[in-house]
Amino acid sequence: MSCAVALWPQRQERIAFNTLNKATDNRVKREFVDGETGELVERDDQVKGYQTDNGQYIVLESEEVSAATRGVILRGRAGKST
Repeated sequence: MSCAVALWPQRQERIAFNTLNKATDNRVKREFVDGETGELVERDDQVKGYQTDNGQYIVLESEEVSAATRGVILRGRAGKST
């Protein structure tokens, strides 16, 4: 009899770094802009999506993104095609 086993590394505290301007040591501000309209997209209006072979996106909720990084199969919801 055989049994498959998966090993996961122990969770460690995450270290977060800030991005700085090399010349001034000031923090760099990141802004996300809609690729078609050119308008600024606020953080609350941003979602994660996976692009399929036919150019459409599967939009994922934050819980689904976390599950995806652990290798869990998700169903998501279909988004707009590009």
